[in-house]
Amino acid sequence: MDKDGFFYLGKEFSLESDKLLDQKYLYDASDLTTHGVVFGMTGSGKTGLCIGLLEEAINEDIPVIIVDPKGDVANLALVFPDQSPDDFKKWVSPAQAQREGKDLDTYAAELAAKWKKGLNSWGINRDDILPLQQKMDLRIFTPGSSAGMPVSIIQGFKAPGTELARDEEGMLEKVRNTVSALLSLLGISADPLNSQPHILISNIIDHYWRLGRDLSLEELILNIQKPPFQRLGVFEVNQLMDEKERVELAFKINNIIAAPSFRFWKTGMPLSTGRLFEKKAGKVPVNIFYIAHLTDNERMFFLSLLLNDIVDWIRKQSGATDLKYLFYMDEIYGYLPPYPQNPPSKNPLMILMKQARAFGLGVVLVTQNPKDIDYKALTNTGTWFIGKLQADTDRERVMEGLRGILDASGDSLDTTEINNLLASLKKRVFLVKNVHESGVKLFNTRWAISYLAGPLTREQIKDLMLTEKAVPQQVPVQQQGFTPPPVPPPGAGAAQVPPHVPSFAPPHPPYSPPPPVPSAAPPPIPTAGPPPVTPSMSTRSDLLAYAPQTDTPIEYLYESSADSRGKSYSPYLYLQGEVIFDDNQLGLYVRKKYFTSVPMDANIDWRESKLEETEVEYSSEPDPGIMGYETLKTKLNYSALRRIQSLFKNYLFSQQVLSLLINRDLKLVSEVDEAEESFRTRCRDVVEKMIDKEIEKLKDTYERKIDRLEDQIEREKIKVRRLKKEARSKHTEEFLSIGESVLGIVLGGKSVRGLATAARRRRSSSSASDRAKLGKTKLSQLEEDILELQEELEDKIADIEDKQYEKADKLEPFDVRLEKEDIIIARQSILWKLK
Repeated sequence: MDKDGFFYLGKEFSLESDKLLDQKYLYDASDLTTHGVVFGMTGSGKTGLCIGLLEEAINEDIPVIIVDPKGDVANLALVFPDQSPDDFKKWVSPAQAQREGKDLDTYAAELAAKWKKGLNSWGINRDDILPLQQKMDLRIFTPGSSAGMPVSIIQGFKAPGTELARDEEGMLEKVRNTVSALLSLLGISADPLNSQPHILISNIIDHYWRLGRDLSLEELILNIQKPPFQRLGVFEVNQLMDEKERVELAFKINNIIAAPSFRFWKTGMPLSTGRLFEKKAGKVPVNIFYIAHLTDNERMFFLSLLLNDIVDWIRKQSGATDLKYLFYMDEIYGYLPPYPQNPPSKNPLMILMKQARAFGLGVVLVTQNPKDIDYKALTNTGTWFIGKLQADTDRERVMEGLRGILDASGDSLDTTEINNLLASLKKRVFLVKNVHESGVKLFNTRWAISYLAGPLTREQIKDLMLTEKAVPQQVPVQQQGFTPPPVPPPGAGAAQVPPHVPSFAPPHPPYSPPPPVPSAAPPPIPTAGPPPVTPSMSTRSDLLAYAPQTDTPIEYLYESSADSRGKSYSPYLYLQGEVIFDDNQLGLYVRKKYFTSVPMDANIDWRESKLEETEVEYSSEPDPGIMGYETLKTKLNYSALRRIQSLFKNYLFSQQVLSLLINRDLKLVSEVDEAEESFRTRCRDVVEKMIDKEIEKLKDTYERKIDRLEDQIEREKIKVRRLKKEARSKHTEEFLSIGESVLGIVLGGKSVRGLATAARRRRSSSSASDRAKLGKTKLSQLEEDILELQEELEDKIADIEDKQYEKADKLEPFDVRLEKEDIIIARQSILWKLK
């Protein structure tokens, strides 16, 4: 625990000899600037490793921001220098104490002694624990709740500073990410290019931010109904979203902020990375964002805002080569998924993975399955901590990523050997590949200083915030007469396993034959004491010695009941499988969980199993008063477990088909459990938008033609008016000419020439009249042409509607088939069911 730039994470481990080595595993803190990822199934020891890593970061004066989706990391608050029973009493489970037949004081005392012994076995004592407690400036934030410290998210809608305003790309990115976060809260598609709400709100926020003005949510609601602009691109706002759609969107946002619980989102510390990382009075900021109480949409909303703020912050920092800050997120599943999924949290996380290292910010991500993380993100990760993985596909995904790292680092390691190591990992043993070092290492994690009480509830968080902890003064530890016990090898006993982690090692000595049971009838039932033992069963103390005949660590679960006394346990195999139906071309991604339990026989008939989509809660401890346990009929080892997994995968592969509806013309697929009529309506909505666009395009074409004809009509009308005027003038001249000729004859003048002139003028007058009549005829024809065009346009509009609506109604069944690599065995346990 010395402050020397290295993290003391454990001791190196030999799988070949199955024991700890004397060499400590020390991790160079500066290597974490290239980020780290932790993989491991439930019970692999991920929590212990990560808590230890965070303790070491705090010891090195590195401020941390922690996202805690379940409440496990909040255990950092449970640091007890004195290791007294009173420290533990408040955090132990009364139900657990009762199951072990102990009162709370006794159970807490035993746990305190166990924790102290475990720490001492790893060379950690009060002199290490007290400084860690004293330097932590621990803050547990509970967004949307008053249980811990509230957080104000209004800061996320304030206009950025002048520095970002000058960065066009950064400005647009912040607008996009802010809007994506907001729409995730509403459960609306957040595609920046295709989502109409996204486009509209982005332009509203961009409009005000460029004016240097903040925008409150109330103002945003009003601006959605009446935007501060008339056009978006070449289209009017109403063509993008009509008034009815905008009002509906505004109401959705209004319903959020009108809810009484929303006041917790508007009060508290502003979301500011600079303030979170700021050191005060020499203490190290430890910021835990506890989000276990939030809905999925609320989690995505808050996490996206937090990540966006961190991205904004790093761009204002100067370069650094050492680790100065740390961002840690537990259970990353769903927030950085592979292509084609693109939730609002993905883009800022990818930016951090690519750019944060240049500013001294390290990122650590934790998950059970390697398939949970986008491959591009994995290739930007310099350190991989790999614990026990349940599924072959998980190991294959890890090996795929490791090959890329090994190629980049120039290591010429035997990938087959690494794969074998991964398949043989034990609880709390991790394989680590660090690109800054050659080769790989195995180490066993050290005992965590923080008491690992398991996920903390919101009520416990509230208690933590209300309790004023009195940190004792540092005093010398009395060592007289005390010798730390030697470090026990893994699997040698339960003392080295933190009590909150379900033990995957069998909680009993190795297999030994059962005591002989006489073939004669069982003895009579005594008046007091336990019930008799049948030939196929024994008492708990005997049966725990031999009933589970496993050669490999496996989780044990127990069915509980209020009237379990006198009953026995029968062994079942309990499995959790996950299947992923996906189709990149259709944008389909459906992930479903299935749970099943079958009798633990040598030959399992999967046809007798029933797949359930809801998980049943089982206990990690047996009920007290159980009469006995049936013996396992098969011996489990790694080979047997792999075979069971393979058979269960084959069973899922044969049984699971996702039956949907598809509209191939529109490339749309129905959602899970979406009724046919609802899907048809959705297709019609899409078609109506297509019709609108096609009609607009068609109208533009015909309007141009009609405009040209109308121009011709106007010119022809002018021409006709001119010809009429000319004809009237000619008639007048003709009349005057004839009058002059007649007068000449009467008066005896020269009449022949006068009559000829009059005749010419009559012909000219007649020609002008004819041209005027011809102009009227042409004018009528042009008007008829316009009518024909208008009728033709109406016919084509009708054809478009008929054709497109026909597309909308062309639905057909569509079965999405599984691929073997899309089947994951997430959990495999022995379940003891009451009989």
